[in-house]
Amino acid sequence: MARVTPTNSTHTPAVARAATRTDAPAICDLWQQLWHEHEAIGGYAATRDPEAYVSLTQRIENELVRRAGSAVGGRHIHLVASCDKRVVGQIEAWLEQLGVFVGAAPTVTCELRSLIVAPHARGAGTGKALVEKAAQVASHLLQGVPILLAAEVLHRNPSIAFYTRLGFAPRSWNAQMPTSIASPLPRSTPFQARQATHRDARALAELHHAFVTRKYAAHDSRFGAPQPVNSALIEHFADAVQHMKTAHDQTRALSTYLVVEHAHAVCAAAHLSVSQLEPPFVPVARAVLSGFSAASAAHAPELFAELMSLGRHIAKLHGAPMMEITDLDAPNQPIFQAALQLGAQPWSLTMLRER
Repeated sequence: MARVTPTNSTHTPAVARAATRTDAPAICDLWQQLWHEHEAIGGYAATRDPEAYVSLTQRIENELVRRAGSAVGGRHIHLVASCDKRVVGQIEAWLEQLGVFVGAAPTVTCELRSLIVAPHARGAGTGKALVEKAAQVASHLLQGVPILLAAEVLHRNPSIAFYTRLGFAPRSWNAQMPTSIASPLPRSTPFQARQATHRDARALAELHHAFVTRKYAAHDSRFGAPQPVNSALIEHFADAVQHMKTAHDQTRALSTYLVVEHAHAVCAAAHLSVSQLEPPFVPVARAVLSGFSAASAAHAPELFAELMSLGRHIAKLHGAPMMEITDLDAPNQPIFQAALQLGAQPWSLTMLRER
């Protein structure tokens, strides 16, 4: 997410470079400003405890010392923009493989995060310089592998216009709802939602194929091109379900597939995760329902409603006050409208640009 609202400016253009140890206090100040601005437009709340930011500054400094002047640490890129020896902006980027790539060339997504430019430096091209430098570093790191740039922007964030000017386009939409909302579903329904088991692996593979096909047709290529459903893909989902159960038993963080059955056949699926936001955010459980897919487009809204109801119930049991619903189709499509009818509100959108 970002905050780079344009203003009139005659400042000297800033230079985007790798963050270094001495930048840590300025980075922390920028992060604090970004989180408070995001909170005002619907983002997660950040702590007001000064000690939390003292601790954060030290963590940033320690990480930058380990990097020894490099912009890259593992799959993470961290850059700042400096002007007249002052840090006036910063950006992070994470290199991700969001799809399931079994025997296929992966699609790499460079997810841009926490982009912010200090108010007095906005309007001079600093945000653009940071975005382009992040893309350049990612391309160099991956040695020519095609990269998809992605940025999740809050629904009410004026930075949507900034990313549009840089060639990004909205390709996926996200909503959010309180987990305390009472379900409007009728009591009588032919569908039954439950958590998946390893026996659902084939159905999960087939539904994943349908999900990727739908997203790819909508120009959302973060999950790659559709792959054939074969034994390797089915085995992947069987292993994934078992691994998720083991990881939950060990860490208590939840990651699980949810499915809907009709006449003993699985006809829809989605993924639910519940994790804990840590300081400097106000500690809270964060729930995300993602990757919805249905075998039948005709019944998709009903199936989606079942998964949302179960996901919300599980999220609430795990202490999450809100649940995000991601990877939705455009707002004028039935699935997004079904989310709104169930009490969700538009929350953010994912904007993409091919590198």
